[in-house]
Amino acid sequence: MAGDLLSLLIVDDNEDDAILIARCFRRAGYGVATKRVDCAREMCAALGERDWDVVISDVAMPQFSAADALAIYLEFQCDCPFIVVSGAIGEETAVSLLKAGAHDFLLKTNLARLVPATERELRETESRRARRRAEDALRASEERYALAARGANDGLWDWDLKTNRIYFSPRWVEMLGFPKEQPGDRPDVWFRRVHRDDVVALRRSLDDHLGGRTPHFAVEYRIRHQDGSWRWMLTRGLAVIDPTGTPCRIAGSQTDITAAKEAEQQLRRSKEELEHAVAAKTRFLASASHDLRQPVQALVCFTSLLEMQLQAHPAAATVTDLGNSLDSLKSLLDALLDVSRLDAGVVTPDFATFPIATILDQVGAEMRPLAEAKGLRLRVAACDTVVRSDPVLLGRILRNLVENAIRYTEHGGILIGCRRAGTDLNIVVHDSGIGIDDDARGHIFEEFFQVANPERDRMKGLGLGLAIVARLSRLLEHPVTVRSTPGHGSSFAVSVPTAATQSPSQPRSVAEIPFDDPPGTILVLDDEAHVAGALAGLLKAWGFETVTASSLEEAITVVRHPPRAVLADYRLREGRTGLEAVRALRHLFAAPIPFIVVTGDTGTDRLREIVESRSVVLHKPVMPKDLRRALQTLLSASAAVAPEAASGYPHALLQ
Repeated sequence: MAGDLLSLLIVDDNEDDAILIARCFRRAGYGVATKRVDCAREMCAALGERDWDVVISDVAMPQFSAADALAIYLEFQCDCPFIVVSGAIGEETAVSLLKAGAHDFLLKTNLARLVPATERELRETESRRARRRAEDALRASEERYALAARGANDGLWDWDLKTNRIYFSPRWVEMLGFPKEQPGDRPDVWFRRVHRDDVVALRRSLDDHLGGRTPHFAVEYRIRHQDGSWRWMLTRGLAVIDPTGTPCRIAGSQTDITAAKEAEQQLRRSKEELEHAVAAKTRFLASASHDLRQPVQALVCFTSLLEMQLQAHPAAATVTDLGNSLDSLKSLLDALLDVSRLDAGVVTPDFATFPIATILDQVGAEMRPLAEAKGLRLRVAACDTVVRSDPVLLGRILRNLVENAIRYTEHGGILIGCRRAGTDLNIVVHDSGIGIDDDARGHIFEEFFQVANPERDRMKGLGLGLAIVARLSRLLEHPVTVRSTPGHGSSFAVSVPTAATQSPSQPRSVAEIPFDDPPGTILVLDDEAHVAGALAGLLKAWGFETVTASSLEEAITVVRHPPRAVLADYRLREGRTGLEAVRALRHLFAAPIPFIVVTGDTGTDRLREIVESRSVVLHKPVMPKDLRRALQTLLSASAAVAPEAASGYPHALLQ
């Protein structure tokens, strides 16, 4: 401590004595700053000026005394040694001053003790200060922790593993409905109340932590309240390890999570109910769609036959109107099928790089007559950027957006344009239509949602176009954004990645090929007699011989020779499928009979099965031109394959 600067407040009426005291400290190597006072007023003023390191007081002065000085010292709550130095002092007086709060006393004739005594008292003072600071810090920490625990509504516990006793805080006790007093300090107060299904998990979590296998103790469990109910608790804790590496104590908190658990369970029940409802709806729609497509398929075939038979008849116009109505119905069914196929995940993008102008020009050419029919202008801005996408699926997105724009625009026009956005190209379809308000904007990509069509006028669409856009957008990872102002139009932007060069072009369709003469016999396999009859009638009108059957067993009976091809419904009676029937016929005749699956199924699971079979698939209702084209392609491809290699026909069910 020598070398430090000490501030000394000397209470003495003798200036020489004050100088002598200061000299003792200087000789010991201290720097000294002193002030001498000899009355109460001066001492109060000095204590108010600054904090002093030491107060040294004489016992008796004409107007003051050590007892008076000590009283003022205590009143000011000074935190420094108070040492009495006197020429003569009685034992009784010395004891009285020490009891009153003085730290030491000594005689002026023995000042050699002054510096060591002061150093000892300074050390003790610093020790007291350190303890006080530690106590204050501990108290503040405990208060903060207690406040945090109260704020979090948590109960606290502290388990002495050596004595096997646990302290439970008042909040812990209250959480379980105990009276105000402690319910006990043994572990069984806790563990015997835990739900029997949760005891193992609680003990395993505790053992894992005490065994050093987990850094913290944390577990959720049920515990019985005093009223008999079960409460969910989250208990967390941390172990204290002694020098031997053995856990000696573990303490932590307990949080009541009953409300959260009940909400979680209710959410889980609601989710399960919703999933069951969605599954039931999906099954219902798939079944209803299948049952609806069957008679519609027959109606389509019969209407086509009527058109051929009544070409010059006065009823031909009526048949044409009937065909147009069927086209609208088929559009609805096909849109539902598109949604089902996308939800089933059976649509696989075929990415390529190509100039976006090829898609924009095609969409513009297809949609311009629709726009002009409403007196609207449709303009396509030139763009030579090369993009990477599936041209067919991207074209479907743009057609749906443009068709939607035409439908909701009465005056002005539609602009299809592009703008670069970093490494992407934003393809924008802008219209001057009715716009979309903020409330509707969050629903426009939902199935069957339409803006400004409460009467469900089918001329305004089906409400599935944008739902298909949303699904294709996710499939292709081409984000779609919308900007709209009610009464001033809307802008839909599709973000597509750009590319440096385009892929070699490949044809995506097969030209129509005339049927052979004679075309041969086709087996129509369908368990709906009117559908099989309608398809057979259409095939006969094209020059085919036909045989119909409702099951595999019937087909084996009526078919004497391998048919030229098979038209098979996917779903037959008794859980059989058209694929199974074709496989059996191939085996029976030892011939790779080509076939087409014609199905009314739209369920996601059934769609996956059909796609995985690698079959040629047409979805009911099949328009005559589509059926004719598929047959032409199938028969042409099978004729070009040598008989010994025909089993490898790419679209057939592999044996």
